Amino acid sequence: MRDIFIFGSGGFAKEIAHLIKDINLSKERDENYNIAGFIDTAPQINTLTIGKNQFPIFDEKTFFETTGHDNASFTIGIGDPQIREKIFNLLESKFDFPNLVHPSVTGDFESIILGKGNIIAAGCCFTVDISIASSNVFNLNVTVGHDCIIKSNNVINPGANISGSVTINNSNLIGTGATILQGLSVGSHSIIGAGSVVTKDIARHVLAVGIPAKSIKELH
Repeated sequence: MRDIFIFGSGGFAKEIAHLIKDINLSKERDENYNIAGFIDTAPQINTLTIGKNQFPIFDEKTFFETTGHDNASFTIGIGDPQIREKIFNLLESKFDFPNLVHPSVTGDFESIILGKGNIIAAGCCFTVDISIASSNVFNLNVTVGHDCIIKSNNVINPGANISGSVTINNSNLIGTGATILQGLSVGSHSIIGAGSVVTKDIARHVLAVGIPAKSIKELH
């Protein structure tokens, strides 16, 4: 069993801990993980309670000055794409970031290219010939169609539907229940609002909302 540390100590980090628990319970997985603790910036408390279990919270400033984590794995339990991008780009060359895939996830993984550090939650469905880079979040019940290209550090929230041949560039936030129609492209560092339906390409650094989705604000 390999130690794993989770960046963040909020609600999403707790959900990642639950995902790891489900992975450990699956008989189909060769690798199990021991949750060795959470890492946060200037934490106000030193333990995190999940159900009947308590886990240590480490201060990020001092964590990497200590020893004992060189052979551990790391994952990012933070739902902000910009923060994920910063952490992953800083540490991915030094440490192991495994893909955490819930046992219920379906897809033709013989034809799916998967980078590292991706989080794929329960109920997600992928089809075929999909390219996924690194450090993405596919939250509960996300669907991804054929021939999609998903680059790095995207956070795709529960129930989002991505049709075939869609390209999603880096560090986007896709809202709960959003739909992106066939063959479209989403630029980097943009936000698509919850429940929006994307019928045209989305530019970089914009907030797009509505049915159909329209850009209403530039993001910097």
